Amino acid sequence: MRRRSVLLSAISSALSGAFAVSRTSAQEAAPADLSAHPLSGTYRAITPNEVIPVIFAADGSVTIGFPPIHTEPVLDATFRGPALGTWEADGERRGHFTVIQSLTDANGTYLGYLTFEGHPTVFDNGVGFRDQEPQRVVVYDTTGAVVSNEVMSFEGMLATRIALGARVIHLLFARPLNQRCVLNTGRDA
Repeated sequence: MRRRSVLLSAISSALSGAFAVSRTSAQEAAPADLSAHPLSGTYRAITPNEVIPVIFAADGSVTIGFPPIHTEPVLDATFRGPALGTWEADGERRGHFTVIQSLTDANGTYLGYLTFEGHPTVFDNGVGFRDQEPQRVVVYDTTGAVVSNEVMSFEGMLATRIALGARVIHLLFARPLNQRCVLNTGRDA
């Protein structure tokens, strides 16, 4: 009898220890350090419709600060929050991100949210990035039901790194933002 209770106690202790180690390991697991990846940083992104700040943080988080006033044709939203999400290295100079963005009407009534992804590639000289791949955009209503799920093609996002005294690409627009632009290098002002 004593042998059986000692054996059960040993098995119980071993299992408890195994679960405690796995919980501790999961809690202590650090996110990938992306500080050395060339995409890590803060950018001024040019889309076909607007100029927006974008941050790819070394902890794998991404923040895209869209202007709050916008018309979203699927849900007829007039206001949207920042897009927040995660990113990871997808190559030596390329990243892949997925973000979520809340949508409301002019009265602040929640209409749902959308998710989208991107695949920016940093220029060889590191002063910015371009993302020309089509993006999947999924729009959800207030219940989480999918309202729209489309792969959208556009002329791409072009961005310049924001850094004190760093050389960046100045974008000179002789045409509307949805048309091609001319790139010149210079100092950030």
